[in-house]
Parts: sequence; C-alpha cells; structure tokens
Amino acid sequence: MLNAVSNGIQYIIDMGASVMLPIVIALISICIGVKIGKSVRSGLMIGVGFVGLSLIVDMMNAELGPAAAAMSERFGLSLNVVDIGWPGASPMTWSSGIATVAIPIAIGVNVLMIALKMTNTVNIDIWNIWHMTFTGAIAYAVTGNFWLGILGVILHAAIAYKLGDLWAPLLADYFELEGLTVPHGTAAYMAPIACVVDAVMEKIPGINKIDISADSLQEKVGVLGEPIVIGGILGAAVGFLAGLAAIAVIYGICMIFAVRCSKTRGAALKAAEEE
Repeated sequence: MLNAVSNGIQYIIDMGASVMLPIVIALISICIGVKIGKSVRSGLMIGVGFVGLSLIVDMMNAELGPAAAAMSERFGLSLNVVDIGWPGASPMTWSSGIATVAIPIAIGVNVLMIALKMTNTVNIDIWNIWHMTFTGAIAYAVTGNFWLGILGVILHAAIAYKLGDLWAPLLADYFELEGLTVPHGTAAYMAPIACVVDAVMEKIPGINKIDISADSLQEKVGVLGEPIVIGGILGAAVGFLAGLAAIAVIYGICMIFAVRCSKTRGAALKAAEEE
C-alpha cells in the first residue's frame, strides 16, 4: 500500500509543474463551482504560461552560459561556483529520501492549520512543496535524523502558510486579485526583507519623496522603460563584457515574452476568481 502511494506521488511529481498545476487548478476550480469549460481553460492557460516561461529561461541560460564563460576568459576570472537555480535544485530535492512523505505532510499541515483556524491560506501549488522538502532534505542530510528532516518540512510549511495570510491584502491591493495569495516557499520569505528595506527608505529624507513604479518610470523615460528595451540594454551590457553582440536581441525578446507569459497566467487566475 505504502509503495503504491509512493509510486503515485512520484508519478505526479515527474509530470512537472507545467502539467501538475493546470490539473490541480482545474480540479480545484471545478470543486468550488466554476464551470468545467472555464476551469479546464484556466488550467491550460496556466500551463501555457509555465511552458512559455520555461522556454524563455532555457533560451536565456543557453546564451548566458557561453557569455559567462567568455567574460571569465576575457577578464581572467575564476568562477568555480555555479548557481543551478530551481531547474537543478528541484530534481535533486525530489530524489532525496524525504521527498515521498513531504507532499502529504505539507498538505496535512495546511489542512490541520485550516481546521484549527490558524490560517486562511489553501495551498494549491503542490509542485512548489519542493521548497519545503528542500528544507527537510538539508536538515536530514546534515543531521542524519529523518525526524528532524520531517520537522523541517513542517516548520517551513507552517511559516509559508502564515506568510500567505500576511501578504494576501497586499496582493489584493496591487494585483486586484481578491482571495489570492502566494505562500511560495522562497518568494514569501523575501517579502519581510522588502518590508524592512521599504521602512528604512521611508525614514530617509529625499528618498521617501521618490515615487517610482513601472508605469511612472515608463512615462518619464518613454521607450527606454519598455521591457524589450530594458532587456536589450541589459543584453548589450552583458554582450559588451563578453564580446558577444547578439545577446542584446535575445534578452530583449526574453523580457517581452516573460511579461506576456506572466500576464497569461494572471489572466487565467483572474477568470477563475471572477467566476
């Protein structure tokens, strides 16, 4: 029985975020009363957004790798540490000895907290439970104690769900998406740092009078504030240092498509929420 459950969980994990999340979103939308057609469409649109972003990341990595190597050779740098990012870290995490039980434990923590009225956040981002699993896997690897690893998963999950409650009003105000939040395993933890930095900046005379947003910046600098131009400028800078001119065009393309893919996912969630 346990082996069958383990195989089932592994099968779901192996599908990847671009397949798993559309299925989860569609099923949950249907369960809360959204029409089947709209639920399926919203799920598929979220999948389209994820696949698009994955292709963009792959394209950028394909160009950035040679550029980094060229810069190292050009300036005599010795770069012996590689940031593998989530595409490398998540498969490593899911292959750990604690991964099989991490998903049901993280879900169980969420259900228990909701039952005890300790959170209003319902986590549907099953794929990104790998962040919580990563914490548990590190604790397990360092201590050799399986139960300390499980405790790491539980603590990470509980804190993430509480942070989801905390950021929900801010997300509703900024993105105009009522009832949605982001109990993301890493992004939610960056927000407290941003809040501290913002509080400090508000105390600095002159700095606290500056009002910069994406819209206001584009109004002031015109075409220079558009994503494709910003990407082109950043790509040109990297290309200049690496001696590879074509990167400017690639970065510009990536920036504009990244924005489009993000808007696609946001529109899909908005459609389900309005229903």
